[in-house]
Amino acid sequence: MRKKRFIYTLAAVLLMCSAAGVGAGCGKSSPALLDSFGTHLDTLMTSKDKLSKMDGAAADLCVIENEDEFSENDIEAPAGALFNITDQKTLYSKNANDEREIASITKIMTALLAMKYADLSQEVTISYTPEGLESSAVLCGFEQGDKMMLSSLLSAALIYSGNDAAIDIAIAVAGSQEAFVDMMNQESKELMTSHTHFANPTGLTQSKHYSSVYDVYLMFQECLKYPTFRDIIARGSFLCYYTNAAGENVTKNFNSTNQYLVGAYTPPDGITVIGGKTGHTNTAGYNLVVLVQDSHHKEYVAVILGAATKDELYNQMNTLLSKI
Repeated sequence: MRKKRFIYTLAAVLLMCSAAGVGAGCGKSSPALLDSFGTHLDTLMTSKDKLSKMDGAAADLCVIENEDEFSENDIEAPAGALFNITDQKTLYSKNANDEREIASITKIMTALLAMKYADLSQEVTISYTPEGLESSAVLCGFEQGDKMMLSSLLSAALIYSGNDAAIDIAIAVAGSQEAFVDMMNQESKELMTSHTHFANPTGLTQSKHYSSVYDVYLMFQECLKYPTFRDIIARGSFLCYYTNAAGENVTKNFNSTNQYLVGAYTPPDGITVIGGKTGHTNTAGYNLVVLVQDSHHKEYVAVILGAATKDELYNQMNTLLSKI
């Protein structure tokens, strides 16, 4: 509010100054002053627009104005939220700006950069050999010399959550993991996230790698603008066709880590789970972001971070979805 009053006051003072000719070089015949006024006003308005975006106030985004209106006891998980993205309404929020590990939900940013900056039909030759990763890290088993389309790596990373696939994407898009991480953090800034920093393209445990419920929503909603993303996250499984270093044809089947899509859990009546992204490490707990649709074809994004067990994750997600 103070910023808005300051802008209006500055505009009034400068216009009065121009009209009255107060001070040297401040008369009607001074186009430099008017140009300067226009420049300063544009700068201030641009800053105001940026602040609005950072507050989630862009027209197509849901806003969290006051978490106190929601009951923290509604879900047991440390953090979560439910957004009506058709009507841009926040239906529930708990600790949505807390910085937390998000594990493989990180791969939605990896996917975003691949879709935005690369040709998904390009052939990629695998040059990376997984070394030094967590013992529990999920791997697709790709080997040096394997050749496949970038779109296949994208599907393997999103559906099966293959960490080697995510790293292969990073190298294919940016030339190295380090350069790709720089791209991730730059893209995050452009999306006006406030509580996110990336250290790798996988989401495996590493210092200074974190996000928040609301920032996950921002990144996920941006990904939903791409039909390819919507198509991939809706699949319960994926057949990956590629050739190995010997030129032999190879086929691998990867099942989705999203337990809704493989029938292990069922959403509340009237709710259809379209797709989403899971994430789990020992330190991050169990995490999930999903896109769902109600019986009136309205779409919602729901996020749960930090659940203690897989059962708790899906039970808490169903608690959120029951609010629709």
